[in-house]
Amino acid sequence: MRSRFIFLSILLATGVSPTFAENASVQTLHGTLVPCEIDVPATWRVLGTNKGVIAAGGDGAQIMLSSNPRVGDSQVAAREAYEGARQLMPDAKCSVPQHITLAGHEWLEYTITATVEKVPMTFLNYTYSGPEGTFTIIGEVLTSQFDQKRDMLIHQMRTFRFPKA
Repeated sequence: MRSRFIFLSILLATGVSPTFAENASVQTLHGTLVPCEIDVPATWRVLGTNKGVIAAGGDGAQIMLSSNPRVGDSQVAAREAYEGARQLMPDAKCSVPQHITLAGHEWLEYTITATVEKVPMTFLNYTYSGPEGTFTIIGEVLTSQFDQKRDMLIHQMRTFRFPKA
């Protein structure tokens, strides 16, 4: 668990905090340095923050949100995330990033598969960097459960949004 939070701290750091959304079945995680939001089920436990990265978990999965006011390039941000993963998990393997549209912007979607504390894990990553800042959303599950939980991760991760002005 500790190495996962360290991994995310290397990716991008900011302050974020949870609140309950108007819909009682979800709770919303909010970025504080860079405005952003993502919903997770209200039944999930917020696992806390580490240098600004917030995580919530339940149903055998975990969602992590990180944002940074630094503006850059999505390809560079994805490469930095992979390099950070390789530093912590030398066996990390990254898929080829694919372009997706999320919250009206073009993001990169890719997976990183690695062994964390002797357990094979798969991290589904969405990364964006543009005028709003740099954002990474990570859905994490056991590699053996990735195929069956992928749609659930995608559903939760696609609730990301930039708050209304």
